[in-house]
Amino acid sequence: MIDAIRGIAAQLIVLHHLAWYGPLGDTVRPLAPALLDWLAFDARRAVQVFLVIGGFVAALALAPDAVPVVRRPWAAIGRRWLRLAPAYLVAMLAALLAGVLARALLQHESVPAPPSAAQVIAHALMLQDVVGTEALTAGAWYVAIDLQLHAGFVLMLWLLGRLPGPGASAPVTLAATGLLAVVGLQVWGHDDALEPWALHYVGLFALGALAWWSGDPRRAPHGVVGLAALVLAAVALDWRDRELVGACTALALALGRRQGVLSRWPRGRGLARLGEISYSVFVVHYPVCLLANACASSLFPGASWVHLAVMIAAWLASNAAGALLHDRVEVRGRAHARLSAPARRPPPAPASVSPASPGRSRPPPDAGPD
Repeated sequence: MIDAIRGIAAQLIVLHHLAWYGPLGDTVRPLAPALLDWLAFDARRAVQVFLVIGGFVAALALAPDAVPVVRRPWAAIGRRWLRLAPAYLVAMLAALLAGVLARALLQHESVPAPPSAAQVIAHALMLQDVVGTEALTAGAWYVAIDLQLHAGFVLMLWLLGRLPGPGASAPVTLAATGLLAVVGLQVWGHDDALEPWALHYVGLFALGALAWWSGDPRRAPHGVVGLAALVLAAVALDWRDRELVGACTALALALGRRQGVLSRWPRGRGLARLGEISYSVFVVHYPVCLLANACASSLFPGASWVHLAVMIAAWLASNAAGALLHDRVEVRGRAHARLSAPARRPPPAPASVSPASPGRSRPPPDAGPD
């Protein structure tokens, strides 16, 4: 289920950027204006899905029972960097090369200017938005925010684990995460000045963590009811599409775990593969789309049907590039992250229970050091 949701969300982000960035979308729009407008303005909400799933998987890996047991926070943060950085850095290099080619073919506001050394260094350190430099690739901001969110979550669990006596307990962790969700959704999430920082997105990440804990079938269903109430309150107080998308994702994950369908539905190797490569597709699709825009606009200016064919080809090529990046680079980054993780007992199985083997099931994908 996680693979399916994540895979579909990644496809929507690729199509959104094809419709939004560059002249391709403008040329193709008259052929299907409603569809192109939806992709350009609404499909970007799929990013909220990644934020919620990030919190869900982080809770599974770091505090499966909501008991804060993080002992080496900086090592855990380093493992997250090892998980994200290899594919991200290769994709950034691809974006730099694509920018050189695009500038030679096309003069358009969507083509990035030649980068400075400081700009490249800021991106390599995932600090580009913090220091206010122009983005080199479309997905860079999310990777930086993902690292910040996981680092903050790790440090919160570490600090809670150091509380004396009953302070380091599941109820305290649940209360602290719930408070983060409320403040994040209602205060920090509405402050555009915080967009370079994890605080702007922490409400959705916290919803994902709460979804993992409340979906535990060993617990009373009060957690799911509380999660639903929190979501309804957030939507009722200030309706925003991104909160609605994130809330629906969190509730789907909580109910999916509780009902035992996380690893059983939907079946299909295609969706599973899209989920596996979703991160690599997310970070590498921008240079593919940039080159597609430059080539189509310089060779076939104003040719709507040709541009539509190029747009579809760019979508497929983005997935091919993502699969290659995943298989050759991302998998190795995951392996290094897992090798650096300390030995520990595995987290409890999710709710998907096999009748032939009571109490045992396959954990959601990326349930290791993530």
